[in-house]
Amino acid sequence: MQALERLFTFLLTFAALAVAVAFVHREVTESSSTTGPGVRPPPKLVKGWQSWTSVGRVVGNSRGPVTLLEFVDFQCPFCRSLSSNIRSAEARRPGKVTHMVIHFPMSMHRYAYTAARLAECAQAQGKFTEMHDLLFAKQDSIGIKSWQSYASESGMTDSGATARCVGDTSRVEAIEAALRAGAKARITGTPVMFINGWRFQGSMPESTLVAAIDAIADGKHP
Repeated sequence: MQALERLFTFLLTFAALAVAVAFVHREVTESSSTTGPGVRPPPKLVKGWQSWTSVGRVVGNSRGPVTLLEFVDFQCPFCRSLSSNIRSAEARRPGKVTHMVIHFPMSMHRYAYTAARLAECAQAQGKFTEMHDLLFAKQDSIGIKSWQSYASESGMTDSGATARCVGDTSRVEAIEAALRAGAKARITGTPVMFINGWRFQGSMPESTLVAAIDAIADGKHP
């Protein structure tokens, strides 16, 4: 009996260690695959960035002289942080920025592709901006809250079209085209921004972002 108890205790301990190792591995993998607020490489001017605007979706109504392309994953916490800072920077520089997002759902995020699909469903109903903001505002509920609830809260009114769109399990060409653009741009983690072709990797404080926008608008090195 004592031998069985020791074996049972050993198995429980081994299982607990296995779970802990798996958790640590996941956290390390996620940290290395997304770009957080740590040391960022200096901005680099990239040629040919304008071609990626064809797969971007405009967020908001501004049509400013500075184009900010942002590769995003709706489950990426750093993308949520950066999105909030971009919104604040736009408010401080009204009419100066054209904000476009390009889908780049990471495979490690279980619901990222479906969230991007939902955003495309919203695009078809003229509610992309509302869905973009809602997905980030309620990011912690992705995978828990129903997609129909997100649709309703974003103002999508055609519930039948939404159900068909979200229920479609085929790949979405708009997302696939965005992923191909990301591959050409050598995107390996999110978020990554291109501001008039200047590449910035990782999240960025609002003040730093505003300074970069101002410098680029004046034709200066950010």
